[in-house]
Amino acid sequence: MIKGDTIPNKADIYFDFNFPIATNRHTLTLVVPNGSNEIIEEPVNLYPNPASTGFYISAAKISSITISDLIGNEVYKNHNPDSFVSFDLPNGGYLVNITLSNGLMVKRKLVVVR
Repeated sequence: MIKGDTIPNKADIYFDFNFPIATNRHTLTLVVPNGSNEIIEEPVNLYPNPASTGFYISAAKISSITISDLIGNEVYKNHNPDSFVSFDLPNGGYLVNITLSNGLMVKRKLVVVR
């Protein structure tokens, strides 16, 4: 397969012994991905970790911070954070998503112990 190849597709669905129902026809065209396999390592650290009432972030130009619990519920969000993030969270593990001003998103784990 090469760029520009097309793959036509259709399907017939059978229910019990009735006549088949034809699905919509679809054509897939192969393209060259516009992404990059290059991995950019951003030096972003959280400290102290474990934390009790807040933590520092060592990163240049932070755009936003979101903290979620391990179930995925968002428990903290800030669009103009400082290098120190204060919070009032119960003990447990959390996921910190840090968006930098250049658009990169960095994920870190945080443990809260009071």
